[in-house]
Amino acid sequence: MRERSHGLVLQDVRDIVERVRCDLEQLSGRSLCITGASGLLARYMVETVAWCNCQVLANPCRLTAVVRREPDASDPLWARATEC
Repeated sequence: MRERSHGLVLQDVRDIVERVRCDLEQLSGRSLCITGASGLLARYMVETVAWCNCQVLANPCRLTAVVRREPDASDPLWARATEC
Protein backbone atom coordinates (compact mmCIF):
# COMPACT_ATOMS: atom_id res chain seq x y z
CA MET A 1 0.00 0.00 0.00
CA ARG A 2 2.77 2.47 0.88
CA GLU A 3 4.55 1.88 -2.43
CA ARG A 4 1.37 2.62 -4.38
CA SER A 5 0.68 5.79 -2.39
CA HIS A 6 4.32 6.80 -2.83
CA GLY A 7 3.88 6.56 -6.61
CA LEU A 8 0.80 8.79 -6.43
CA VAL A 9 2.66 11.36 -4.35
CA LEU A 10 5.56 11.41 -6.82
CA GLN A 11 3.13 12.01 -9.69
CA ASP A 12 1.51 14.82 -7.71
CA VAL A 13 4.95 16.32 -7.01
CA ARG A 14 5.82 16.27 -10.71
CA ASP A 15 2.52 18.02 -11.50
CA ILE A 16 3.14 20.63 -8.79
CA VAL A 17 6.65 21.33 -10.07
CA GLU A 18 5.41 21.63 -13.64
CA ARG A 19 2.88 24.26 -12.59
CA VAL A 20 5.03 26.39 -10.27
CA ARG A 21 8.58 25.67 -11.46
CA CYS A 22 9.54 29.35 -11.72
CA ASP A 23 8.51 29.98 -8.12
CA LEU A 24 10.33 26.87 -6.88
CA GLU A 25 13.53 27.90 -8.67
CA GLN A 26 13.73 30.82 -6.23
CA LEU A 27 14.60 28.25 -3.52
CA SER A 28 17.93 27.51 -5.22
CA GLY A 29 20.73 27.94 -2.67
CA ARG A 30 18.34 29.07 0.06
CA SER A 31 17.40 27.56 3.42
CA LEU A 32 13.86 26.47 4.22
CA CYS A 33 12.32 25.20 7.46
CA ILE A 34 9.05 23.28 7.30
CA THR A 35 7.33 22.65 10.63
CA GLY A 36 4.79 19.90 11.12
CA ALA A 37 6.59 17.96 8.40
CA SER A 38 4.88 14.66 9.23
CA GLY A 39 1.47 16.14 8.37
CA LEU A 40 -0.17 15.65 5.00
CA LEU A 41 0.42 19.06 3.43
CA ALA A 42 3.85 19.59 4.92
CA ARG A 43 4.94 16.11 3.72
CA TYR A 44 4.01 17.17 0.20
CA MET A 45 6.12 20.30 0.64
CA VAL A 46 9.08 18.25 1.88
CA GLU A 47 8.73 15.80 -1.01
CA THR A 48 8.41 18.63 -3.54
CA VAL A 49 11.53 20.43 -2.29
CA ALA A 50 13.47 17.15 -2.13
CA TRP A 51 12.49 16.32 -5.71
CA CYS A 52 13.44 19.83 -6.84
CA ASN A 53 16.83 19.48 -5.14
CA CYS A 54 17.52 16.39 -7.26
CA GLN A 55 15.84 17.36 -10.51
CA VAL A 56 15.39 21.12 -10.85
CA LEU A 57 17.54 23.38 -8.69
CA ALA A 58 21.05 24.39 -9.75
CA ASN A 59 22.02 24.75 -6.06
CA PRO A 60 20.06 22.58 -3.62
CA CYS A 61 17.80 24.18 -1.07
CA ARG A 62 18.88 23.37 2.49
CA LEU A 63 15.74 21.83 3.94
CA THR A 64 15.02 21.45 7.64
CA ALA A 65 11.89 19.39 8.37
CA VAL A 66 10.64 19.67 11.95
CA VAL A 67 8.51 16.80 13.31
CA ARG A 68 7.23 15.79 16.76
CA ARG A 69 8.43 12.23 16.44
CA GLU A 70 11.15 10.38 14.52
CA PRO A 71 9.78 9.33 11.11
CA ASP A 72 9.54 5.64 10.26
CA ALA A 73 12.68 4.84 8.25
CA SER A 74 10.71 2.38 6.09
CA ASP A 75 8.35 5.12 4.92
CA PRO A 76 9.28 5.71 1.24
CA LEU A 77 8.37 9.39 1.43
CA TRP A 78 10.95 10.06 4.13
CA ALA A 79 13.55 7.85 2.47
CA ARG A 80 13.10 9.84 -0.76
CA ALA A 81 13.49 13.16 1.04
CA THR A 82 17.00 12.22 2.14
CA GLU A 83 18.43 11.03 -1.17
CA CYS A 84 18.64 12.01 -4.85
